[in-house]
Amino acid sequence: MSRVTQRAKKKPAPKRTRKTAGPRVAVPKKASNWLHAKARDTRRGHNLRSTFLSLGLALAVFLVLGLWLSGNLGRSVRSVKSYASAQLIHAGFGVSHINVVGLELGSAQQVRRALAVEMGELVFAVDLEAARNRVESLGWVKEASVMRLLPNRITVKVKERRPFALWQKDGQVFVVNDRGDIINTAQRSRAIFRHLPYIVGAGAAKAAPAFVATLARYPEVQKRTRALIRVSNRRWTLKLRTGADLLLPEEGVEAVLGRFNTKAKLQRLLDSDLARIDARSPGVLWVRAASVADEALS
Repeated sequence: MSRVTQRAKKKPAPKRTRKTAGPRVAVPKKASNWLHAKARDTRRGHNLRSTFLSLGLALAVFLVLGLWLSGNLGRSVRSVKSYASAQLIHAGFGVSHINVVGLELGSAQQVRRALAVEMGELVFAVDLEAARNRVESLGWVKEASVMRLLPNRITVKVKERRPFALWQKDGQVFVVNDRGDIINTAQRSRAIFRHLPYIVGAGAAKAAPAFVATLARYPEVQKRTRALIRVSNRRWTLKLRTGADLLLPEEGVEAVLGRFNTKAKLQRLLDSDLARIDARSPGVLWVRAASVADEALS
């Protein structure tokens, strides 16, 4: 058989078909590949700054993640904070001076106590807003500002409430404001406050502002009054400049004050040498001269 015939009898080889490739799936780079790439860049001297920065950030992330997973992150943060605070204090940022300015009558010691800042405390750790609120909680402080002066100073600027009256209680005399809060003792400087109302007795400081405003509407009585005495925290007795006591009722005070303010006869009574004028009974005055029994006047 000829060679040509043999070739013709051979079956043709099947055609190979190419399989179509499926969609490519993006595979994230492994951390090891990333590290190898960064190491390779470092050996070749490429992008050294960004490489070291990336490695540092990665190390920090792994460290924080490890502490968080182990439950020690909070304790580690506290330790770092404590160490940083100690170093700052050692560097001179601990509170060593607390200055109080703007005082005329108030006590710097009270302000420092309300401020609640300890000597040696980190100056950056002082909560200025909270400290200001504590100082303003003192009744005699109208406004306050707390400032941090680096490296180691806290300054408190105080604006006081105006003095309203002198209050005698248990043998001591205090300057009080219009809320009845004690500003300071006035034993050594009473002459400065001679123009202020003089009030006496328990509860007088709180009740006096309203009564002083009432008494101011009756000038003939007011100018003859030397002191206001609070009795049983219920009513008032006026100590007159003559030394007599004018006993006022618990209710209907303004009616009594109005009578004394408009009637010349009663004003002469206020100027007379008496020990006591009792106006507590409606429509009747009881008067007592020195060493004489009470006498009723209609």
